[in-house]
Amino acid sequence: MSFRPSTGDRLRHAWTQHHPDRQTLSRAAVLACLALGAIGGVGQIATSCSSEDVVNARQLDSTLNRATSVGGFADAYVNVFLAGRSATALAAFTSAQIKPSPVPVSVIKTAPWSVTRQSSGFANVDYWSVVIGAFVKPISKAPELRFYQVPVVVVQGLPRASTAPAFINGPDIGYDADLNYPSQVSQDSDAYSTVTAFLGTWLKGTAQHPASGDISRYSVSPQIQPFDNAPFTNVTVDSIDAQSDIPADAKNGFTTKILVTAEGSVDNKANQTLTYPLVMVRQSDKWFISDIDLTPQLGGRITKPTATQPTTPTPTPTK
Repeated sequence: MSFRPSTGDRLRHAWTQHHPDRQTLSRAAVLACLALGAIGGVGQIATSCSSEDVVNARQLDSTLNRATSVGGFADAYVNVFLAGRSATALAAFTSAQIKPSPVPVSVIKTAPWSVTRQSSGFANVDYWSVVIGAFVKPISKAPELRFYQVPVVVVQGLPRASTAPAFINGPDIGYDADLNYPSQVSQDSDAYSTVTAFLGTWLKGTAQHPASGDISRYSVSPQIQPFDNAPFTNVTVDSIDAQSDIPADAKNGFTTKILVTAEGSVDNKANQTLTYPLVMVRQSDKWFISDIDLTPQLGGRITKPTATQPTTPTPTPTK
């Protein structure tokens, strides 16, 4: 289990070195109480972020590391629990009476899904509810995602599970956000041809020549580098959509954001769908890829999907 300080440690070091003024202290307090709210819930923000409250760097450091360590502790506990370990192994995590399973569950991957602070009623006791997502492979069944809720008591910085895990429903399904690429790029356009050639040159290789080809004709981005071993032997572009119409006679300097959906495969097997949010620019009367956005551009509508009904619009998110 790691207790390495991260954000809080860097913040405390900066304060020690630079002796911040009152405005800097105020900004840090806002960031700190928002961080506490992210861990403890929205209610924590409402109660902690008053104008009189100042959360110092040591408190921020302690709280962030406490949430991380509690999540890691619960994650390890669930792994030991699912593995059907002996009571001796479980005793490192809890004193609850747990009968080890004679048939362990095959765990593929686990991770803390949420870490929420609870009221313990005692000044010297921190109480947390941790939900662990476990991707498991039950016997004679397909892999599935399960969720386990773990209550964790922390006294003098030491975590301990108060009961056996609870098998619970997963979190509610989230919202889908529309993307802001309303204009379809024609397959007959130079822009479409450039993107197709770029992805083929960048992502394709052969047994004789496994590396990417020369992408300098298609990309001016220093962040896009050739692969020593390209991941696919075949790449096809399914569609390209843009944030705005691309003029047929676009002038040099014209730029637009596009969203490319493609398919990659190895020897025409194991197809993978890929989506690239790219930025295109017109230079020297040619199209080039100038960047890969970290995320696609969002539109102005969100929808709540359900298992049995088509998605329906919900109010536009506020900025």
